[in-house]
Amino acid sequence: MSIDDRPTIAAPDDDPYLWLEEIEGEPALAFVTQQNARTLQSFGDAGFAGDRDTLADIYMRQSQPALAEPLWRELITRDPQPAYRYRLARALRALGRGDEARAELERALAGKAPFAERADAEKALAELPRPAGS
Repeated sequence: MSIDDRPTIAAPDDDPYLWLEEIEGEPALAFVTQQNARTLQSFGDAGFAGDRDTLADIYMRQSQPALAEPLWRELITRDPQPAYRYRLARALRALGRGDEARAELERALAGKAPFAERADAEKALAELPRPAGS
């Protein structure tokens, strides 16, 4: 008894989505980009941002700043509010990337707009060592 290793691109069966198996192919990447855009259009509202922010906070409480970092970066891309920058700086500092944390804290504090963690951000910035040569 032989094993049938189909479907493959060379020997397809009736799977209309077999082309998605070529994960780095242009059609598959275009399809994923389109689906991501549709998903964000449906779920990319303020509630979505709140969920991402909460999830990133949970990652920080679980000592997983590497998982929190991309969530806050995405939030900043959509809404560069100072609170997200401060939270990203916390993750960067926890990852040992003090210079990047300093830059985010400086951006967070550059405007005079109040945010709940402003005093914490000022304290965190004061505690970070200055980069060499400054």
